[in-house]
Amino acid sequence: MRPPASAKTLFLLPIHKEITNCYFVDAANSSGVSMVDYLFAHPETQILLIDELDKLSKNDQMTLLNLLETGILT
Repeated sequence: MRPPASAKTLFLLPIHKEITNCYFVDAANSSGVSMVDYLFAHPETQILLIDELDKLSKNDQMTLLNLLETGILT
């Protein structure tokens, strides 16, 4: 994990602006459920940029890990 204030957000935001079918989320103000809901509503999304991932609950982190491992959105 990178230390605080190491410009991770500043790194992700230009990527979000330049790449289509990309979704940026600040996990400190979100949940795994809301991210999954977004992906169901926008199946064309290919890249999920998650800032502050460590702020998600362990259950939400496991949900996203399962999505990464299987590629199956359930």
